[in-house]
Amino acid sequence: MKVQIPDQLKAEMPPTQWGKILGATPVVMAVVATLLAGLSSSEMTRAQYIRSLAAQQQSKAGDQWSFFQAKRLRGALQRNSLDLLQSTVEVRPLEAGALKAAAGRLPVRLSETEARVKESLERMASAETNTPEVRASAKETLERYLRGSAERQSEAAKVKTELLEWLDSAAGQQALLMLQTGQVPSIGAAATPDPKVKTALEAVENLKPESEIAPLIAPLSEKVLDEAVRAALDQAQAFDGATRPVNQAIERLEELLARQTACLQPPTGEVAGDAFRSGDARLISRDFGAARLRYAAMRYEVEARLNQAVANLYELKVRQSNLSAERHQSRSQRFFFGMLAAQLGVIIATLAMAARQRNLLWSLAAGAGLLAIVFAVYVYLYV
Repeated sequence: MKVQIPDQLKAEMPPTQWGKILGATPVVMAVVATLLAGLSSSEMTRAQYIRSLAAQQQSKAGDQWSFFQAKRLRGALQRNSLDLLQSTVEVRPLEAGALKAAAGRLPVRLSETEARVKESLERMASAETNTPEVRASAKETLERYLRGSAERQSEAAKVKTELLEWLDSAAGQQALLMLQTGQVPSIGAAATPDPKVKTALEAVENLKPESEIAPLIAPLSEKVLDEAVRAALDQAQAFDGATRPVNQAIERLEELLARQTACLQPPTGEVAGDAFRSGDARLISRDFGAARLRYAAMRYEVEARLNQAVANLYELKVRQSNLSAERHQSRSQRFFFGMLAAQLGVIIATLAMAARQRNLLWSLAAGAGLLAIVFAVYVYLYV
């Protein structure tokens, strides 16, 4: 069966190819408007995601700044304590020879302390200066101290052996060198950052305005910044790994010196006198304390600077993410304007169909749609 088109419909159909194209304008404009609406929505979603990512990066930067401030504060406390100690007592350099000599004399010093306790006990038996209750209490304290003589002698022998082993070990010698010089283990120079990253960092550190920092950050790729952050974190972890054995060795020496002092601790102040207060153990513990404060102050300073470097790089990433989010937000806005232009074309075409003035009005609709497409391509490629 052959299909016949009514003559009235034939008269209303555009007779040319251009007319046929104009006849499809409403459908094309509807598709273009839908496409631009989707692009606008996707760009806004990406902008929101990048804003969220920037917030996470800012949190990481805040953690590094917290570490920086805490370690600077700790370093300042160590330096203040060292200044106070040096201004009140005489502090000598910590020497391996003095440590070995003190360890070697430990059993002799312990015997001298016990001898003084025995003398005090004998004097107490004939003294009449205190009440019987006071004398009985003091006597019980001294006798209890003498009953633990064998245990203290055994502990003194252990401390002597362990302290000499510590001084002969590689870790002990390295820790002693750090304590004597106040230096920290070297981990080598940090990796040189990309020149563009270095320029941007200098701008941030010098508190340049955002209008000057943004053009320096915009050309930086995310990969370059990620590599710089990774290198800075590796540098901080390398320093932690280098100082960990030294810190453990220093803690071990602190424990041994505390045990050495405890072995010589007399039961009462009367027995101690100046002999204990100015003895080798006390003096060496004081010298060790000063050396440890000096080393800790330097270590905290280096750690703080490493955390500061990581924090500055995270700040660059935050600024980069914010710039990217603003760019996607701007693209979303422009795609939205393009969608409005396409919808305008649909409306004009619809009115043309209603008014049967399709050629002129549909030409306007097609022009609006073409402009919307060109504008969308421009936004997608260049904005």
